[in-house]
Amino acid sequence: MPAAAGFRDDGQLVINPSYYMPRAMRELGAATGVRELGPLADTGEAMIERLAQDALVPDWVALTAEGPAAPPESFSQNAGYEAIRVPLMALWSGNAASRAVAGFAEATAAEWKDDSQPVVFDPKSREGLERSADAGYRAVAALSDCAASGGLGSAMPRFTADQPYYPATLHLMALVAQATNFPQCVLV
Repeated sequence: MPAAAGFRDDGQLVINPSYYMPRAMRELGAATGVRELGPLADTGEAMIERLAQDALVPDWVALTAEGPAAPPESFSQNAGYEAIRVPLMALWSGNAASRAVAGFAEATAAEWKDDSQPVVFDPKSREGLERSADAGYRAVAALSDCAASGGLGSAMPRFTADQPYYPATLHLMALVAQATNFPQCVLV
């Protein structure tokens, strides 16, 4: 959980799916001998696949005894800045077959314009609600597209330091995921 309070209420636990980094969980479990981290990574991947089955993975989700549900209204109901990390973490973990990756690649391709990238979506309709011209968002979308399609070369932009912290961080992480897991998606 991202904080000590505010995420457990009324028989539900509110989580952010983008906090699951399966590769890190497995490697940390192997390095420390904490065996539970591997199965937790598997469970997180399964949950994300379930969330991505018919929609984009949302920023936040409530886990209940009946399964995943919409989070309380004080949490984002969209698939946006938080959820952009979901396909990125799947790719960094080597999972190009993830439905989260394919869904994100499809949604960004459908909403792409020459001057800006969609960064916030309605999870169900996949309609772009907010846009940004920062290159880091395009890097995640381009890597997702290349990896999901099994293509060669990607439209990932070159890194530029003249973008805000968050898209710059996403950009660097996308470049690491590309270099370590998807060398065929080299920048063209």
